[in-house]
Parts: sequence; C-alpha cells; structure tokens
Amino acid sequence: MNEENKLIEILDKDESLRGRMSQVALAMRPQLNGKQVTEVIQRCEDEFEEHEPDGSEDIIMRVEFHADDVLGHGDEEYAY
Repeated sequence: MNEENKLIEILDKDESLRGRMSQVALAMRPQLNGKQVTEVIQRCEDEFEEHEPDGSEDIIMRVEFHADDVLGHGDEEYAY
C-alpha cells in the first residue's frame, strides 16, 4: 500500500474530519507539535470555507501544503 492510500484510509475512518486531518498531518509530518497541527487544521478549515475540497486527494494536498508552510518549508523543498 502506498503512502497516499494509507492517508486516504485515515480520511475514510468514521471520525470527525478535524480528527482525521490531524492524523494525516502527523502521519505526513511527524515532527509537527500539537500547536502546529492545530494551526495546519485551522488553515485547512479556513480554506475549505471558500473552496470545498473535491475529495480525499484534495484534502491530503492541502494538509501537506499547510503543514510544510507551518514547518517553514518552501514550495521547492518538501519535508515528506
């Protein structure tokens, strides 16, 4: 099973979306601390108010983007 499938499996669990996104953020970027995870999820939720995600892949992409931003990684440098 590849990494994206594992992340989608987390998102498909029967829990709150916030909780699932937190798990995805920590699975992708285990170096995030609790405050950083909260910031990542808040940024995603703010973004999703304007543009609802198209599916699991879109959520994963946004969580990854915001996690990298919170960790200080630029567009050209991926931490994962």
